[in-house]
Amino acid sequence: MDPIYWVILLLLSGFILMVLEFFVPSAGSLGGLSAICLIAAIVMAYSIGAPAGTTVLLLVLVGVPIVLAGMIKIWPYTPIGKRLFLNPTPPDDDPVQVDLQQYVGRVGVATTPMLPAGMIRIDRSSFDALADGEAIEKGENVVVKGVRMKRLVIRKAASYEASRPRVPGPDEAKDDLLARPIDEFGIESWDET
Repeated sequence: MDPIYWVILLLLSGFILMVLEFFVPSAGSLGGLSAICLIAAIVMAYSIGAPAGTTVLLLVLVGVPIVLAGMIKIWPYTPIGKRLFLNPTPPDDDPVQVDLQQYVGRVGVATTPMLPAGMIRIDRSSFDALADGEAIEKGENVVVKGVRMKRLVIRKAASYEASRPRVPGPDEAKDDLLARPIDEFGIESWDET
């Protein structure tokens, strides 16, 4: 068999194995075999001659990124990709669309551990939620602080109250140094010194 046929066979095998790596869970072995086939094709092409070797090298340098980019683009729609990637947005024709903004500020209960995503219950309805900041255990009270990607963004009810800015009352303003006007401290301005 002519060496050019081996080069073509190795190139095709390398690209086919690269595509199969995205569809068949092989822990990288198909990708490794693909790399070996492509390198062998380049070496064999250089054994034929420099122009053939350079042509195959350029074909591999251009073809590999194109094939990888194409596979990465379609991979989320493959059976394995669908298992690994969550579809955060429901279809637009979903008749049960609920305006989630109405739940901002409401208090609910975590029905699953939130590490960081899980489920919460507000009144008698369950919602997908995303914990903002810290992990939340099942059964803890949570408060909805926003909506992101069709999910409620929540915090523990106690930590949410602690992070909200608090305005001191009139009797507390005397003890709070930051709430008092600067004139009460008798500080001279910079211009006078």
